[in-house]
Amino acid sequence: MYKVTIKNGNSEEIIHSPYFNDTKLLTGRIVHGINVADNFTFSLLPNNPGYQLIKPLRTLVTVENTQNGKLEFDGF
Repeated sequence: MYKVTIKNGNSEEIIHSPYFNDTKLLTGRIVHGINVADNFTFSLLPNNPGYQLIKPLRTLVTVENTQNGKLEFDGF
């Protein structure tokens, strides 16, 4: 179970949460590597509240594991 949040400046929006039925990603995949930056790719529908808020190289995306509280991904 994961919570995915996007942040632009002081504005923060949850785009995937196991607790809200209407806030979901279609797909999501984290790739961890050695000596390379981690990568998180995802897809979402236009009715997701964060759809229009994602700006390339400016929107911070965080993925948190809700079962253990561990931050799985943090990046742009």
